[in-house]
Amino acid sequence: MTDESDHTAVPSAPPNPCSTRVWRPSKKRSPTVSSPSRGCSTTSSHTPSKRPLQPSPRSPDARRRQSSGLIVRGSTYYLRLRVPRSLAGIIGKTEVMKSLGTGYRADAVRKARIVAAAFEQEWRDIEIHGARPVIAAPSKQSKPAPPPTSPADKTLRQAFELFRTDPAKHRSRKTDLHYLNLIELTVGLWGENRTIRSIDREASRELLDVLLWLPANAEKKFPKLSPLAASRMAKEKGLTGRLSPASVNGYMCKFRAVMNFCQNEGWIERNPAKGLQVIDRVRRRDKRLPFSIEQLRLIFDAPVYRGCVDDWAGYSTPGYAHPRRGRFWVPLIALFSGMRMNEMLAVFSEFERALIRSRVIAGLERARAKGVQFGRPSLSPDRVARVEKALKDGQSIRAVAKATGTSTASVQRIKRSMLAVEEDRLESVAS
Repeated sequence: MTDESDHTAVPSAPPNPCSTRVWRPSKKRSPTVSSPSRGCSTTSSHTPSKRPLQPSPRSPDARRRQSSGLIVRGSTYYLRLRVPRSLAGIIGKTEVMKSLGTGYRADAVRKARIVAAAFEQEWRDIEIHGARPVIAAPSKQSKPAPPPTSPADKTLRQAFELFRTDPAKHRSRKTDLHYLNLIELTVGLWGENRTIRSIDREASRELLDVLLWLPANAEKKFPKLSPLAASRMAKEKGLTGRLSPASVNGYMCKFRAVMNFCQNEGWIERNPAKGLQVIDRVRRRDKRLPFSIEQLRLIFDAPVYRGCVDDWAGYSTPGYAHPRRGRFWVPLIALFSGMRMNEMLAVFSEFERALIRSRVIAGLERARAKGVQFGRPSLSPDRVARVEKALKDGQSIRAVAKATGTSTASVQRIKRSMLAVEEDRLESVAS
């Protein structure tokens, strides 16, 4: 028979073989608590740090720090709020939820405060005025989309001018001249008051047809005709010297750029000239054919070879001068060597560099023959002797340089030469 007093209430031991409990000051606990588990009995006393302990994520303090009602669905934060009981019957919901439109927690916390304040204000208005609030259904957009507005129609010239003065783009003078030519062509084709919104696919194809028949260098060949008139005249007469497919595609590319600008500004819904271009049927390697005999005869029968006024503005006017400069030699070098213009420029620059080098070398030789010394002047023997004496006395390099007015590099050089002489002397003595 066992005594009932021997059977004390012992808590069940944890799964691990050793359980250690650390004492912390508390009014309800004794100063020392021993582990009841078998095989290990540890009693320790611990003085808590003055630093505040970090609470567990499940503790009430940690839950209190988290933003109330902030949840994540996918990669977007939502705010869920409970509707007051007094207003649940009026609103018809017990809770409301709204997307914050962000995946970053810091932004979500900031937006949650703003949205929660808006809901609270609406609920206060309900309590005061008794009107049903207008609370939008959960949406993925943080802000409602503004109603579409019809922008004012821009004319063709206005759109081109706004495109050319766009501060976000920088264009060269030549490119800007191409846009000016395109403005005159389109304004002459469709009129001054044609709006951008009225230009459709058919009008864009009409522009492409005009460009296909536009003569090359129309301003020089037909100065009295507008580009549109020159194109129509070339189409009626069937002229062959028209713009190349690359030039036509270049103008269409610029027109598409203007239309893209108008689309981005909201003046049109779509680009009517998208994809409009012509196919170049001539292979790239066949575009640069060699000169024919007739073309070579015309080149070398020019006044610059037969006699001209000068080789500046009058090189194409017959005269009695026979200049022998660039206009004369470049075609001859290309004829006999087959070099292109860039290759000839490289040869000329290399020749000029070699000529300059030979002139510099000849000038140096003439100067040396006259007794001119080049480079920095050497130290006088008296200063070298003073430096050597100071170094033998055991002074430092900086002190010697300061005392003799010599640079530290010169003092180091003299010291190295002294060490080399001493080493040679020692080797000769040893041998």
